[in-house]
Amino acid sequence: MLELLIELLANRLGLFILGVIFAICGVYGWMDFRHDVRLYDAATGKDGKTAEAKIVWKNTEQSRSDTYRNDGGSTLVGYINVEFETENGSQSVKVYLDSAEYDSVKEGDTIKIKYHPDNPEFVVTPKMKRGSVLFASIVTGFCTILGILLCIAVIISFL
Repeated sequence: MLELLIELLANRLGLFILGVIFAICGVYGWMDFRHDVRLYDAATGKDGKTAEAKIVWKNTEQSRSDTYRNDGGSTLVGYINVEFETENGSQSVKVYLDSAEYDSVKEGDTIKIKYHPDNPEFVVTPKMKRGSVLFASIVTGFCTILGILLCIAVIISFL
């Protein structure tokens, strides 16, 4: 009887912990996405600045894929290092690009970038797009709600 009780509690505890993890991941994912959107909006907004940036070098690196893939979940991501002048001096920034924009530039090119004076480490390149609020809301909302429902189901199962 004691073994059965311990097994039931262990399974419920595992589900409860899984629910908490889902809820935290959903909330954290939403906060992280909103942070990136705020930086994008600040750089492209009325207080944003435009500068000519020189591409010092370009490279690729292995990165975890954001989608489910058959290749083990990693993908090759292209990035460039740009240098540009701000009101406070010279700035050097590593910028991740989508594959089309990465293929269209080469070392030594200059591109127009946008940045906010309060955060020149975040730059917006000409082809960079603002993240989809609808998609992020659906994914992070699903995770959060699923986590909360799992926790509630475990609590109710004790009643």
